[in-house]
Amino acid sequence: MTITEEGTGNSTTIENILYVKGLKHSLLSISQLCDKGYKLNFEANRCIISNETSGKVMFTRKRVNNIYLLDIINNCSENECLLSKDDESWLWHRRLAHILTNHLNKLKSKELVAGLPNIKFQNNKFCDACVKGKQIRTSFNIKDMVSTSKPLDILYMDLFEPSRNASSIGNFYALVIVDDFSRFTWTLFLVSKNDAYKAFKKLAKILHNESDNTIKQIHSDHGESFKMQRLIGFAKNKRLYIAIQP
Repeated sequence: MTITEEGTGNSTTIENILYVKGLKHSLLSISQLCDKGYKLNFEANRCIISNETSGKVMFTRKRVNNIYLLDIINNCSENECLLSKDDESWLWHRRLAHILTNHLNKLKSKELVAGLPNIKFQNNKFCDACVKGKQIRTSFNIKDMVSTSKPLDILYMDLFEPSRNASSIGNFYALVIVDDFSRFTWTLFLVSKNDAYKAFKKLAKILHNESDNTIKQIHSDHGESFKMQRLIGFAKNKRLYIAIQP
């Protein structure tokens, strides 16, 4: 890279400059200039670059806004520069939301993205963001013991989202209740999710009448389908513990 001072014609060549393709402005590193034997003196309105050994002033440039400008003539070709650039194929992979490389090739072949270069996108390395994004949480260890001592100590409840098709009698929902001790499961089919509380209350009454045990705890999510305030009121009346998970 050749630096020329306007008006005087003084010029000097600086070697081993990093070249960034497409960069609109050439930037000089102060630390690199100092390492190459130049002395820089910055003032409010100008910058003086001199030879550190001889003290000869090489350039005096004015400050424009917040930048000290130099006239630069680039006489070297790209092959002579230390080219600094990212892998273009993986750059487009990140630009397009980490799309798969085979999808990138389809976009290129059908010319669906303006500016997409005509290159072969190859899956020749790993993308750290994609690998981390696809990691799964470690599975919980299987319990080898039952935490409850008898049936109905803990009941787990969840409501299935509406199915695509209704049953023969018009039910779209299913309330599933699992007993922690016996793992016995009740499946209550519902026409509407608003019927979940009524269905559970009816089942609880049956269980209390048919069993010597009583329900002690209810575990459920924070779904509106159970009408949580009504369920909490029911639990208080029966002196039950209710655990609502987020």
